[in-house]
Amino acid sequence: MPSDFFYFISSLPLLRFGEKAALTYDTFLNNSRDCLSEQEAAVLDLLKLCPPKQAVSALPVIEQWYSEETYLRNLVSGYRTRSRKLDAGRWQRENSEYSAPLIKRIEEIMALPNAWEKEQALDLIRWQRLDELGAGHLFDFPAVIVYALRLLILDKQRRRDEEAGSRFAAELVEAGLGQAAKQRVDLE
Repeated sequence: MPSDFFYFISSLPLLRFGEKAALTYDTFLNNSRDCLSEQEAAVLDLLKLCPPKQAVSALPVIEQWYSEETYLRNLVSGYRTRSRKLDAGRWQRENSEYSAPLIKRIEEIMALPNAWEKEQALDLIRWQRLDELGAGHLFDFPAVIVYALRLLILDKQRRRDEEAGSRFAAELVEAGLGQAAKQRVDLE
């Protein structure tokens, strides 16, 4: 029932930035179907971190998320294209947002030494933005959306597992060494 948000939200495990979530987004979707209307479940089914090209939503919290996420992505793509002396317009989407402090923060983030640290810092910006979007929404559907977006961020971080990345890098190095050894034998 849509009126059961108080009990539903109270039953959800606490999410903390940078920590492993107690459930995945798919598990959350499956568990939430009993507490949400069909329309609300459909909204969660379509919810993504990355804004669609034509992001239109009847819910202000989703519109705000997509607008600010588009702005964040435009800033990052602009910074990356400027450093490579490319035209940023090709990768940017139309957006009317502006934030001088965020521009400064992106410059600081892009100066970090590795891609993992950059992604973590960008995700922290996203997490903090969800704090702002969730203000005033404690036990309503926008609070469920904010929770779902946070869970999507944690799912994304879970997929960027350091051990799996190290194994993949080692496999690439082994494959490269194997190819180099084969070419060396072929040339001799």
